[in-house]
Amino acid sequence: MSSVLKINEKNVFHNLLNLPQIVFEVTDLCNLNCTYCCYGKLYDGYDKREGKRMSFDDVKTILDYLIKIWKENYVPGLTHPLTIGFYGGEPLLNMPLIKKIVAYLENTKKTGKKFFFNMTTNALLLDKYMDYLVEKDISLLISFDGDEQGQSYRIDATGKNSFSRVYKNIQMLEMKYPDYFEKKVSFNSVLHNRNSSESVKSFLSTNFKKVPSTSYMDNYGIRKGMESEFKTMSQSNITLKKITPFSSKNKRDEINSGALTTMAEYIFKNGNVYNTYNELFNIPSKKKVIFTGTCLPFAKKMFVTVNGKILPCERIDQKNYHGLIQNGELKMDLHKIADTYNKKLIKQFSECKFCAANTDCSQCVYKIEKSSSCPGFSTVEIMEKKKKACINLLRDNPSFYNYILDNVTLR
Repeated sequence: MSSVLKINEKNVFHNLLNLPQIVFEVTDLCNLNCTYCCYGKLYDGYDKREGKRMSFDDVKTILDYLIKIWKENYVPGLTHPLTIGFYGGEPLLNMPLIKKIVAYLENTKKTGKKFFFNMTTNALLLDKYMDYLVEKDISLLISFDGDEQGQSYRIDATGKNSFSRVYKNIQMLEMKYPDYFEKKVSFNSVLHNRNSSESVKSFLSTNFKKVPSTSYMDNYGIRKGMESEFKTMSQSNITLKKITPFSSKNKRDEINSGALTTMAEYIFKNGNVYNTYNELFNIPSKKKVIFTGTCLPFAKKMFVTVNGKILPCERIDQKNYHGLIQNGELKMDLHKIADTYNKKLIKQFSECKFCAANTDCSQCVYKIEKSSSCPGFSTVEIMEKKKKACINLLRDNPSFYNYILDNVTLR
């Protein structure tokens, strides 16, 4: 563990050849004004939202660049899946562009790619466009926070809760296209102080026979002066379906005061997806190479903003873009991308090498502020203490296992 694994432009080019996903921010317009929106008042780190719609010329510029290198390296008989994602804002507000992109790729041959399509949507316009979405087999990830109380941060410009309109559209889609709904529709719910993992899952499983993915409000890029409001909103109400009958009043008070929250934070240290349940409480062995939780450029996806910025994903500050589409021209230097990535890892290495979590890290270096240390830094003592506390909680409260079973997904 004495050095950082460096990459070069050949590695970046290889990732472009094997790119698994491209996500287009087809518009920064939105028909909701969600209180916790990552492009809203709570956050910095994104370009000003100006009601733009991405042009087909910009999309074609990056697609033609990729199609060219795919065709030049095409091997007959080999086909790899590539997902095209539509993101916003609310992507259904730029449906003409989505239709052009789908048509363009349907008519593109001999790339060695099989194209799939998906979309993240708030479902407010689902009634208007569901026929097309079903026809083109576009997978939907619907942002929905549960019952009316849970959905109450997802408001329109007048402050009205979107629950009834979204719920009605989802019901319509399920009734009209039940097979599509079962196979192609999933849900994501943001956890906050007006819902809980349990309430969201109970609502969606009861009403739509779906188990949603859940996520917490992003704690990166909080706007100065909004820390208190963020803290209040982001306090998730973690609950259990039942507490063991022999739990005393004091034990209930302990649970309500944050014991389960402590365990949940430990479990979710790297998300809620594991290979086995054993991974929850295993501190991984040391490796020779520190890799942090930062994705290799374009190894997982490419995100193209409405302003033509090309990023490795939608979760990082948009000042960290890897390329730019401007006036129909693509400006992207693969050597510079690799060099920037290496410099960020090398800079962080001095802290990483003393961190007990360095081989099991989910922290992206693009999310570490220059003036602060890594928020994920941990010592062996801290990790062992957290693990011991969680094991003790599980021993004293067998019903807590329900929480793990309800919230952890195995690959």
